Amino acid sequence: MESTKYKFVFISVMIVLLIVNQVNLSSQDIEMRPTTNFKPVRLKIDTTKEKVNIEDASVFLASRYQISSDFDIRSDEKRNIDKDKLGFSHKRFEQYYKGIRIEFSDIRLHYKGDQIVSSHGVVLRNIEVDIQSKISAEAALQHALKYIDAEVYIWQMQSEEQRLKKKTNNNEATFYPEAEIVICIDNRIDINAVKLAYKFDIYAISPISRDYVYVDASNGEIIRINPIMVSVAGTAATRYSGTRTIETEQSGSVYILHDNGRGDGIETYNMENGTILSNAVDFEDNNNNWTSAEYDNADKDNAALDAHWGMMMTYDYFNNIHNRNSFDNAGSLIEGYVHYYTDLNNAFWTSDGIIFGDGDGVNFDPLTSIDVVAHEFGHGVCDYTADFIFEAESGAIDEGLGDIWGACVENYADPTKDIWVVGAEIDLRTGHSGVRIMSNPNAEYQPDTYGGTWWGNIEGCIPVCNPNDPDYNDCCWVHKNSGVMNYWFYLLSEGGTGTNDNSDAYNVSDIGIEDAADITYRAESVYMTPNTTFVDARAHTFQAAEDLFGVCSQEVESVVDAWYAVGVGDSYPTSVLENSTISTNTTIANCEIEVEDITVENGVTLILNYGSSLLINGEFEAEFGSELVIH
Repeated sequence: MESTKYKFVFISVMIVLLIVNQVNLSSQDIEMRPTTNFKPVRLKIDTTKEKVNIEDASVFLASRYQISSDFDIRSDEKRNIDKDKLGFSHKRFEQYYKGIRIEFSDIRLHYKGDQIVSSHGVVLRNIEVDIQSKISAEAALQHALKYIDAEVYIWQMQSEEQRLKKKTNNNEATFYPEAEIVICIDNRIDINAVKLAYKFDIYAISPISRDYVYVDASNGEIIRINPIMVSVAGTAATRYSGTRTIETEQSGSVYILHDNGRGDGIETYNMENGTILSNAVDFEDNNNNWTSAEYDNADKDNAALDAHWGMMMTYDYFNNIHNRNSFDNAGSLIEGYVHYYTDLNNAFWTSDGIIFGDGDGVNFDPLTSIDVVAHEFGHGVCDYTADFIFEAESGAIDEGLGDIWGACVENYADPTKDIWVVGAEIDLRTGHSGVRIMSNPNAEYQPDTYGGTWWGNIEGCIPVCNPNDPDYNDCCWVHKNSGVMNYWFYLLSEGGTGTNDNSDAYNVSDIGIEDAADITYRAESVYMTPNTTFVDARAHTFQAAEDLFGVCSQEVESVVDAWYAVGVGDSYPTSVLENSTISTNTTIANCEIEVEDITVENGVTLILNYGSSLLINGEFEAEFGSELVIH
């Protein structure tokens, strides 16, 4: 018999194949999901057989994803990555229907040099939407404002309007909501209900909130809410981190908390318990020695020194470790506003910067510890990378990533701290050691297993994100369910054994927090999209680990095993092919096995699993009734 070489490789879902002369499948080719109008897509090009130039990207994507003439794909230039440390560049595309942008559509294209290598994301297909609005933009805005029901909006404050014009160097800039017409899923009905909608950015001052509000263009009903504002060299005696070196600016005869050496700068302001950002003033010191005697006062002004140093260290971490220049990777100014409002037990990210409350002195101290600073900065990074929808699973992943970056920055700046306890230094509550505990989420009433103890049920959940609403559910439990993401990262970094809430025993080998962070950052910045679920996060971190450390590396194995530990997917298999005649059902889990000849006997199933590669140099015989399963 003529010798033929075969190679079988891992694919991400189980399929049963007839044996043919050659099988060469990739984990990028197929992905299983519930049937929805938003179709997840993955495509990997065999560059040895096909060359596709990046200049032909839009035509290529439309052709390969079989998108009809009603749709077109346009580049999202503001969020492209020119080149990562592996030499790949990444372009992002959005989908349009009859010229109208589809909200939350996101297609990623990955290329090296000028040749496309792969792509993934979500596309919308097979819809019929009336693109003629039945109500005016102004009428839609009134519906949105009625829903938000704030006492004061930011555009009503002349000082805030002037601040925006100065900040943007644009005399026409305003916070007044401008309508954008979009195609949007109405998840009040189901995941397939697609509507024409007006989108508004509504920024309220009292009570404080900032949300994208989507209004049905046919009847004025609120389709969905997507929160924008999301929570939790002188010397400075900080409140939480001892005496640190900080960068300041001399202004006349005093020094102020402005660092002009990092990107376009880092500036820390005093809100004096107000809520109007344009009224913020500088913290000042006469000799650039910011001492405890001066700042550990009744106003807790030393909290500002933590905020300033924390923003410096967070910038340094992302710049030095991940080659990211500020939250947007464009060096933008980072602003921190300390002493916001009175007794506010919160900190949050907004496009204006990071807002820090002082705490009420009973439950929380000022929320300016370095992990809190980095958590909020992490939301800014997310805005320019995955840009998650802040609800349900994608929102929980967003919150988990904030905690992950808090731990990573804390470890970078001061590894003597308890990096796995979120907010350890600000939490004053009796019986609590922190806001969340990444190494043991159950201790703060969070799940450590998907769907397990303390899991917030998201099945059929309609997000209610306004804490003043009697039906408030934290946007379908984003802060609670982040425990799954947190525990996954902890196990990946530190390793661990145990039994999860599914009664599955797990054993995860540690890879260290630095490598775990590299995998997570690549997954977030390259692969994750607004609709990412925990199952998706597993696939994206798997791919990121392969990119960075190679197929079948220990890092890949640990990524898979850590997800198994938190109840997402299977564990990494360990069985071995022992001989060339297979008479019992067998799984090949070694990464690469090479044999001369192989026979699969009648009624026997041969399974190739998780990154396995079986190279057959000679004869392959599959008897009648046998199966080859690529799993």
